[in-house]
Amino acid sequence: MNSSASSSRASTPSDHEDFHVSCKRKREIERELKTYTDSIDHCQVLIRNMERQGLVNHPIYSNQCAMIQGLMRQRGLLT
Repeated sequence: MNSSASSSRASTPSDHEDFHVSCKRKREIERELKTYTDSIDHCQVLIRNMERQGLVNHPIYSNQCAMIQGLMRQRGLLT
């Protein structure tokens, strides 16, 4: 009888384990947010440089504009 009670207890995560999982997930999300933010910053610099050079009709410019929109959308889903 005692072994069955401990086995069911072993399968239920403790508050400490839940907290650990929650903290780990929060750190993963923060890391993803930083990655998206860094990528967005990089794209913005590239876009500004291309605008200064008059390359707004260049395919890379269009691609970067589309990419930055996707990155912003994904970052928004994480927040």
